[in-house]
Amino acid sequence: MNTQKIMVVDDEAAITTQLEKRLSVMGYDVVCRASSGEEAIEKAEQYHPDVVLMDIVMPGKLDGIQASEILINTMSIPVIFLTAYISDEFVDRAMLIKPFGYISKPFNMNIIRVTIDGALHYTRIMKMLVEQADRSNMLIREAHHRIKNNLMTVANLISMEAQNSTLDEVKRVYETCIDRINLITRIHEMLTDDTFTDTINLSSYMQNLLEYIFAMYDGSCRGITLHSRIDDIDINAKQIIPLGLIVSELVTNAAKHAFNDGFPVSETPSVFVGLSMKMDNSFCLEVCDNGKGFPEGFKAGNSGTKGISLIQTLVKQMKAEMVISDNNGTSVVISTRPQNETEIV
Repeated sequence: MNTQKIMVVDDEAAITTQLEKRLSVMGYDVVCRASSGEEAIEKAEQYHPDVVLMDIVMPGKLDGIQASEILINTMSIPVIFLTAYISDEFVDRAMLIKPFGYISKPFNMNIIRVTIDGALHYTRIMKMLVEQADRSNMLIREAHHRIKNNLMTVANLISMEAQNSTLDEVKRVYETCIDRINLITRIHEMLTDDTFTDTINLSSYMQNLLEYIFAMYDGSCRGITLHSRIDDIDINAKQIIPLGLIVSELVTNAAKHAFNDGFPVSETPSVFVGLSMKMDNSFCLEVCDNGKGFPEGFKAGNSGTKGISLIQTLVKQMKAEMVISDNNGTSVVISTRPQNETEIV
């Protein structure tokens, strides 16, 4: 059996001496002893034991429970309490910090050995899981890096084709494709810039996305004012991708087309984005502007535009409903009912 490092903490020297002898016979290496909570923390930092056997009541400012809380939370060292105190007061306090074991004195060495081996096995499993998680994160980061590079490569290839074309309509189609790829790349970057988590802050994510879109189309330079009211909550990362694509498409359309033919001097061109999300995953998204509105006779289902088709597809995937109004500008409201849980297909 590989020698495992044990630290014994007790203010009674006779007990630590007895434990050290018995543990050594069992094949463990007692690397250090301590007689107070403060000393236990200091020696744990120095010797890095695999397991700590800890008494509860000792002299000093820190008792065994307080010292163990530091060892568990900051050094991830499993602690086994060896104590004569078995009243509810001490047991309840000890259980709050989640020790690996609580053994009462006088102790049985077989119970101590089984408990130590359990703690060591637990530590090995946790270390293996951490290593696997680190490797998984590394592979995920590499995959995301390749995806971003591939998106950039596609955008560059389309840009080269656009330069070779002599037809203005074809160039506009190419430019629209490039814009969409750049937006998807930006959405991807915002989701993977920081540490990988299951949730994303909705407000921060959307504000960054809106600022990027307006910078991309010189919205501020053209006098368009952006207003937003977005809930400051964390939501599932899977939900934010289709929401981001819908917002990107709607705000891009407003920035590019809503104010092209001039605007009354008395009114300031503006775009508003509102997004509220409830705990049951239902949401209400509103994107509106005070621009020229849709062309006369426009119908979403028969528009023939790729942008509207993309939005309709995403809305369907999210099991949401979309209402488009054209009165003193354009208003698009996309929502799910509170009793329905938003699902991503």
